[in-house]
Amino acid sequence: MIYGLGKVHERGLIHRDFHSGNMINVGNQIISITDLGLCRPMNAQNNDTYGVLLYVAPEVLRGKEYTQANDIYGFGIIAY
Repeated sequence: MIYGLGKVHERGLIHRDFHSGNMINVGNQIISITDLGLCRPMNAQNNDTYGVLLYVAPEVLRGKEYTQANDIYGFGIIAY
C-alpha cells in the first residue's frame, strides 16, 4: 500500500482521498490503490477539502493546502 502511494508521489501527484475504502486486495498480498478521481499534481492550487474526514489531516481541515504529507497522514490512520 505504501509502495503504491510512493509511486503516486514519485509522479508528482497527491491522491487527496487516501483511505481504506480506496484499497482493493487483488491477491497474493497485493493491495491496489483505487479512486484516483481527486488526484492532482502537487502544484495544483485548490483549498477545497475532500475525502473521508477521519483520514483528512488536521491542517487540511484548518484550510491549508493538500500536500503529499496529507496522503501519508491517511496511511497512518489506516496503519493504526
